[in-house]
Amino acid sequence: AESQGVIAAGIFLVLMFIMIAVVFAEHLHPEGVFPNHKFVEYLAALLSICCMVLLGFADDVLDLRWSVKLLLPLFASLPLLLVYFANYHSTTIILPKPVRPYLGQQWNLGILYYVYMSMVAVFCTNAINILAGVNGLEVGQSIVIACSILVFNLIELQGANSEEHLFSLYF
Repeated sequence: AESQGVIAAGIFLVLMFIMIAVVFAEHLHPEGVFPNHKFVEYLAALLSICCMVLLGFADDVLDLRWSVKLLLPLFASLPLLLVYFANYHSTTIILPKPVRPYLGQQWNLGILYYVYMSMVAVFCTNAINILAGVNGLEVGQSIVIACSILVFNLIELQGANSEEHLFSLYF
């Protein structure tokens, strides 16, 4: 079985837990106010990542059916979606500039926003997992995605939502 990815994922998770300690170290003094909502966001992200790692390992060892591969990422995305709902309550999306004259600048999707985001989690998990059998393609795809996210977040750090982009950079 190809379960060596669990070792890399385990190292990643350990490093991320250490990163949480580094990020929140400045808030550990008694007179400071600890940002509980941010801490919960980080833990929910790690819980979702742990669930995705479990899916990858189970697929390698047990050769899961496609229906299970659709359901597990759906459940793994729930911690992130619930924390997002509890902290932000926003389901509005900004539309691309070319379609704004026809459709407006933004749409409030309501509950469909959470359905869409859970489907994105299912897609991303399975897109990487499907390409795992093609040598080099999975790593190349991951590097391109990671570099794109890195550049975007570095550009957006100057904006009003710098905390959210730092969160994305950490994970």
